[in-house]
Formats: sequence, structure tokens, C-alpha cells
Amino acid sequence: MKIFNKLFNISISYKTLLIIMIVVFCLLLFPMLYIAKWNVPSVDDFRNGKPVHDAVMNGGGIIDILKSAAEHTKTIYMEWQGTISAVFMFALLPAAFGEQYYVLVPYIMLIPLIFGTIRFINSLFRFFTKSFTLRLIISLTLLIGCTQFVFSPVEAFYWYTGAVYYTFFHGLSLILFSLLIDIQLDPDKSNMFFKQILICLLCAAVGFSNYVTALSATILISALLLYPVIKHDSKRLKLLILPAVVFAVSFYFNVTAPGNAIRQSQEIRNSVLMTINYSIRYALFQLKSWNIIPVLSLYLFLIPVFWKIAEETDHSFRFPLLTLLFSFGFFASMNCPPVYALSHPGYGRSQNLNFYWMVLLIPFNIFYFLGWLQRKNIIPKKFYAKQNVNVCFLLAVLLIFVISSADPHLNRRMVSAEAVRSYRNGEMGTYKHVFNQRLEVLKDPDITDPILRSYPYPRPNLFFFDDITPFPEDWRNQYMSAYYYKNTVRIKRSDE
Repeated sequence: MKIFNKLFNISISYKTLLIIMIVVFCLLLFPMLYIAKWNVPSVDDFRNGKPVHDAVMNGGGIIDILKSAAEHTKTIYMEWQGTISAVFMFALLPAAFGEQYYVLVPYIMLIPLIFGTIRFINSLFRFFTKSFTLRLIISLTLLIGCTQFVFSPVEAFYWYTGAVYYTFFHGLSLILFSLLIDIQLDPDKSNMFFKQILICLLCAAVGFSNYVTALSATILISALLLYPVIKHDSKRLKLLILPAVVFAVSFYFNVTAPGNAIRQSQEIRNSVLMTINYSIRYALFQLKSWNIIPVLSLYLFLIPVFWKIAEETDHSFRFPLLTLLFSFGFFASMNCPPVYALSHPGYGRSQNLNFYWMVLLIPFNIFYFLGWLQRKNIIPKKFYAKQNVNVCFLLAVLLIFVISSADPHLNRRMVSAEAVRSYRNGEMGTYKHVFNQRLEVLKDPDITDPILRSYPYPRPNLFFFDDITPFPEDWRNQYMSAYYYKNTVRIKRSDE
């Protein structure tokens, strides 16, 4: 019995746990980045990257490239939609500078997502703890959820146009929110002028980004403005006014772009009440289907960390129900733009944003509820060790995570596990080989109407999003043929 008691009482420090988390996260990240060398552009990439590709092919310098991207952005603004910052990023397709540079796509997506999540969690939990170690443990745990179980990995990290539109700007928005929180926590810092400039630039970028990100920013910036108003703190309020104005103006010109009117005339819109109704229903379904056991185990893993922080902070935790209602309302509101426009919660790339926020909001509500329980003395404050975390608890959570992640019936395989599987069975190598064969034909000036080989099955799930068809008049085919200066392009029909 004494042996078992000793085993159950073994613990490690949170600093040691942080080192373990860094190693685990890097190991999970490695296969996601390693496979990037086999990634290739597709569909909308060719449309959006063509202006810059033309500039590069004509020997243009950086000014010509930026000018081409700006002209493309202006055209889309006038004819299709007002997301200026997003369309400008579309135009800077890595493959436009050479197909070999498409390897950079997951790096472009993951760097802002990782940095933004760490920055946001660090700023948010500064309200409750001074320990950077604990804040970083929370960040890395949530990043494992965001990177490994995201709704659509191909549209989150590997297909440039879809990923940069949502994942990239989600990361930027998290950096923006963290900076806005920082100036509320430290209003007297000497570098406030430069921080305000950076915040305003980010406000413009996010205000002109996709409508889901811009709407979520509208809600959070409004909430941040409300806080100093309630506290009657004019000094902190003044620091938020200029960023709020810059964001509001950017979002206004985004929504009122001439292209939006043209696009809306071609689509049927839902009523506001129907949009709200279905957004709530979809949110409930998403919460039910996305919180699979591996994701739940990540929440469980953080309970000792949350308990320790709640134990040491002097925050009152008086409004757990209000926090929960705000969180759910915020989460459900992210469905509103696609439901209003499309009558469904959006494609995988936009639902990825819902998933990212779900992984951030649910743990925060768990933390807030634990703090409320402590203040009500419902659970003893010394329920967990104060300076260390129990090893048996960690091993139990790890076992749950590993076993549930390995379940063959899991509706979403871990991204890193899928990367390893797809690499080992040769799917990625074959996929890239066929693309290289296509490229030889597409770059041959003597072939004006190429017939290309189709990607064979099985196709790598992390890379394949869409492809051209056997029909030259298809919009996918037309984008590719224009990009490579061909009259027509198509893949072989099954009867050829």
C-alpha cells in the first residue's frame, strides 16, 4: 500500500511539464511541415496568383509585383467582394514566384496561428497569473487541439487560397486582440505610440479580411470598449478609440464594396431571424460533433493548471453563467455570415475558425467555472498540489489521448498521424510526381491545348482539395489554362 501511495504522490514541476509540452508540440509539428515539399497549387490559386505570376514571368521587380497584386485587389473589390487585405494576400501566391515555393504555404499559415494563439492566451491570462510558464502550458495545449483536430486540415494549412483567407487572418486577429488587451493592462508604457500604430495596421488588415474574422473582431473590440466605460476609466478608453475607428471604417468599406452588391444580386439571402436561428442550431451541432475524446482530454489535462491559477488570483469569478452565454453567443455568431449568404455554416475553411475559437473558449469557461467553485468553497482549495502536477494524472490523460486518437472509427484523424500515414504509403510522392508531369506539359510552349494526367487514387487528404475536369469550359480549367498561357486545358476522360 505504501508503494502505491508513493507512486500516486509522484509529481513534477510545472517548468518540467512546460519542457515536455514544448518537445511534444514540436514533434507533432514536424511531420506537418516536413510533408510541405510535396504540396502543390490548385483551382483558385491559379486565378488569384496569375497577376503576380505574369509580373514575375515578364521579369518585373518588387514594384511591378506589388502593383500587379494591388490591381488584382482593386478589380476584385469592384467586381466581387471587399476583402482587400485578403485578396492582396491571395495575389502573393508563393507558387507565382516558382512552383517550388509552394512548400512555404503551411509555414505561412502556422506561424501566425501559433504566435497569435500564444500571444492571445498570454495576454488574456495575465489578468489572472504572473506565471509565464503556466500561460505557455495553456497555449501549447490548445495549439495541439487547433493544429491536430481542425475541421478541414487541407483548407487550414495546405491549400493557399483557402488557408490564407481564414487561418492566416485568424492568427493576425489573435495578435490584434492580444495587443488591445496589453494596452489595457499597461496603459502607461513608453512604447505606446508604436504599439498604437501596429494595432491600427492590424485593425485595417482584419477589418478588410473575411467576414467571419471581421465579425468576431467587431464583437471583441466592442466588448473591450465596454470594459473601461463600465469602470469609468477614460485613460484606457482613449487608447481604444483610434483602433476602434480604424477597424470600423475598414469593415464598413469592406461590407459596402461595389463588388458585394454585384455578388449579392446573384445569390438568395436568408432573413436575419432565420440566420440567427440556424446559426445557433449549427453551433450546438458543432459543439457536439467536434468535442471528440482526444479534444476533451486536452481540456482535462489543463484542469490542474487552471486550478492553480484560480487559487492564486484575486479575481472574484462572479459571473460564470454570463461568461458562458457570451462565449456561446460569440461562437454561434461566427456561423452568421455563411448562413446568411449560403444557408449553411460555410465551407471547411470557414468552419476551421469556429473550431479554433471553440478550442479557446471552452477551456476558458472551464477555468472560470473552477474559479467560481473555489470562491463558493464547493471544492477544497487544496484539491491539487500547489507547486507541482501529479504524474499519475498526466499519464492517465496521456493514455486517454493516445488511445482515443488511435481509434480507427474517429471521425477526424490527427493531422500529424495522417501526414505520416500518407507519406509512408507513397500517396504524396505519387501526387507530386503527377503534378511534375503536368508541369512539363504546361510549360511546353509548343503544346497549346494540353490533356493532363488525372491524380490517381488514393489522393493525399491533407493536400487534395479540388482539381480540373475533363471539360475545358469548366472554371477550374479556365483558371489553369490562363495561368499557363494555354488555349484550353483538361484531364483525360475515362474513355480515352
